[in-house]
Amino acid sequence: MNTDKEIKKLERQIAALKAKSQKQEARRKKTALRKVMAVVKHFGFDSVHQLLEVADTAAVAVSTKRKRAKITTAIRKKVVELLRSGLTVKATAEKTGISSPSVNIIKARAGLTKSRKAPKKAVAKKRAKLPRKAPAAPVESPAVPATT
Repeated sequence: MNTDKEIKKLERQIAALKAKSQKQEARRKKTALRKVMAVVKHFGFDSVHQLLEVADTAAVAVSTKRKRAKITTAIRKKVVELLRSGLTVKATAEKTGISSPSVNIIKARAGLTKSRKAPKKAVAKKRAKLPRKAPAAPVESPAVPATT
């Protein structure tokens, strides 16, 4: 009999804790909704649905991937022609609708870039033209007397 009373007492405590938990959850939801509505009103929307529609539209606009430009032989010839006429890489890229790195690749393949390394013959010629220093006279060390 004593155990039945204890069981009922524990069941009432559990029910009271559940009710308290539900009230706290309802209060949290109400506070969160109030904060969300404050943000919605701050940005000038009438409802959360209106804000979400705009957000979805913006997300679709941002997520569209740019198509790669198809670089045809005609475009390559045009790039080389523009570069030879004195146009910069950036201006050529804007005019042809391809990226600057692509223009640089076409420029290098067309042989329009300068080599970073000087040819070996040119280096040898430069060295030959430089005046040579006279070899230093050998330095004699002072004579050390031999000890016996």
